[in-house]
Amino acid sequence: MSGPVVGVVGAGAVGQVLAAGLVSVALPGRLVVVSRRAEQTRALVADLEDMALSVRSRTRVEAGEVADLRGCDAVVVALRTDFTNSAVQDIRRGGATANVPALGALARELRGYEGSVLVVTNPVDLMARRFAEVSGCARVYGIGSNLDSARYRLLLAQYARVSPDRVRGHVIGEHGDRAVPCLSSTTVNGLPVEGRARAVVEGLQKRPALIRAGIGRTRCGPAGAVVSTLRKALGLVDGVEELSVPYGDVWLGIPLAFTGGVPVPCCPPLTRYERLSGLCREQPPWVTQAHTALTEKRPLPPPFDDLDQMWETLRSDPQVPSRSVLQAVPPERPPYRPLAPQAAAEWTRLPAVELGDSGRRRRSLGRELGALTPSVPAGHSQTSTGATGHGAAAVHTSGTVRGSQQIAQAYFALPAVLAAAEPDPLKAALDAVWHAVNTYGEHYPELLEELRSVCTDQVEK
Repeated sequence: MSGPVVGVVGAGAVGQVLAAGLVSVALPGRLVVVSRRAEQTRALVADLEDMALSVRSRTRVEAGEVADLRGCDAVVVALRTDFTNSAVQDIRRGGATANVPALGALARELRGYEGSVLVVTNPVDLMARRFAEVSGCARVYGIGSNLDSARYRLLLAQYARVSPDRVRGHVIGEHGDRAVPCLSSTTVNGLPVEGRARAVVEGLQKRPALIRAGIGRTRCGPAGAVVSTLRKALGLVDGVEELSVPYGDVWLGIPLAFTGGVPVPCCPPLTRYERLSGLCREQPPWVTQAHTALTEKRPLPPPFDDLDQMWETLRSDPQVPSRSVLQAVPPERPPYRPLAPQAAAEWTRLPAVELGDSGRRRRSLGRELGALTPSVPAGHSQTSTGATGHGAAAVHTSGTVRGSQQIAQAYFALPAVLAAAEPDPLKAALDAVWHAVNTYGEHYPELLEELRSVCTDQVEK
């Protein structure tokens, strides 16, 4: 029988529907089903053989062992160990501890495999990375973001009352609760629809829970995403799939354009928010939810409605990024609470130029902000950071002066979120920028340059 050989590892809910889908469209010439439960595997193979005859599929189905997978052109990993997922939020991560040993063992047995590997097992970004690192396989793809993207386009098409093929849009980042729709580049009938696209984001986030509540687990959607990806990874058709692959030092979903089975990244133009939210897995979900609320002009969700709770959440969340402005203040120290710009007693001028590390003069922070920055009001301490190179002042509203150390960026960033939620648009913008400049530290020119670009675009529109 002609056609590629495909292996499916796992005969559970997803594996069964996936195998049935492959047989129904006769994608593989031969389908090898592998599972640790021999009786279940034999039963599934028999059921699939009946199906193949009924639909006149040319696919030959057989039970196999892990060693047989080396003869496959592609392998789909849909294994799932027995465990009870008690997670209420970020539910896909519930299987991390349970599934890693089994997936690692499979990866070791397939070291050096040269075909394509499609990982469906959740949490898919973590599992795809784990499989690639242990097996050394070069063509490993995580299935998830293409399913998120398909749901996004479908919901937007229903909302706009058009055919789904008239919608262009991607969902990137980590599959699951932290997935980020690329609103800025979404189009319907070739026209930008960022405002309308926001209306379907909530439905996109609720869709997996709706499916789980009714049938216990998503099955058909992941199977369809696998079939679509297999066609492209095997070189049967060309096209784009959003798949989890290496991105910097993490694995995240990004669009890949396949030509003859060879993938090339093809990310659309992204706003800074989309880049940070979608392509930085470090961002905690409670921060992402706040960004979404700002975008949709809704009140900030917890813990941003309680300052003490917000700082405690930041301090205790292990997912908070450790990036810092120059030197970081250790996270075990009391949280830094930046002074609100409006609380400053007066304004003071900063030099318009400063000396860089090479001794060359360059524009200083004072010049970039119109030579104005808040000074320290009575009762507060100030540590000048002029010696560190960016010419700003770090204001400590509590505790004692700690020399010229800088503050961890996470503690600078949260007040920018609070400031942006102010009801007065001008005040919100200026205060948010003030805190954001501190967050960027020595890289503040990048922020201000992007702000200029965004503002220019808005004026031209």
